[in-house]
Amino acid sequence: METFGVQVDLSETFVKIHPSDFNAKPMYIEPDWSSASYWYEVAALAEDADIFLEGFTKKSVQGDSCVWQIFDKLGVHTEFESGGIRLTSFEKYTDHLTYDFTDAPDLVPSVLTTCAAKKITATVTGVAHLKHKESDRMQALSAELHKIGAILRSDNDTWHLAFDNAISVDEKLVFDTYKDHRMAMCFSPLVLKFDHIRVNDRQVVEKSYPAFWDDLKKLKFVRVNS
Repeated sequence: METFGVQVDLSETFVKIHPSDFNAKPMYIEPDWSSASYWYEVAALAEDADIFLEGFTKKSVQGDSCVWQIFDKLGVHTEFESGGIRLTSFEKYTDHLTYDFTDAPDLVPSVLTTCAAKKITATVTGVAHLKHKESDRMQALSAELHKIGAILRSDNDTWHLAFDNAISVDEKLVFDTYKDHRMAMCFSPLVLKFDHIRVNDRQVVEKSYPAFWDDLKKLKFVRVNS
């Protein structure tokens, strides 16, 4: 509010807004780091990735900006350049991820799906409230990632990701989205590991990233059917 000319006084017990008029002026609004996480997932699953995302800077007010640090452990290097960030893949990555997602819960779907696709075991905490999102996200991830051989189980407030090589993976994978935009977006990059996948109820991305499918088509090696 102060950016637009309104005087505001803050104390521990009250907020006082003085009578005034708003003055319009240009304002920079940073891009969404949680949406960027799906491109980190693409970079992590691709054999050789070089992706530039405009507008992102290391100085961010978003909790999800930690995504670049998480994916650094999953095989994606982030270079902060003038005007944005460049994501490049590299072969070295951890064999086990441990992370507390209390401050970045929206990153859980893309991170765990990446781990599942790359056979990286994981231990995650700070996810109990994800049952109150658009879907019960941990249960949804548990059901869908099982289709590619991943086992996601809870131990009180801690979840563990492991693998069962005895699980057979269907030639044509079909993923449900539970009316949840993040489910649709986190499963889509799996096409880089499996020849053919289908994502049901694809219009759910309209909530946060309406152009997601159009942007995915820009990857020349991915064909998005209507």
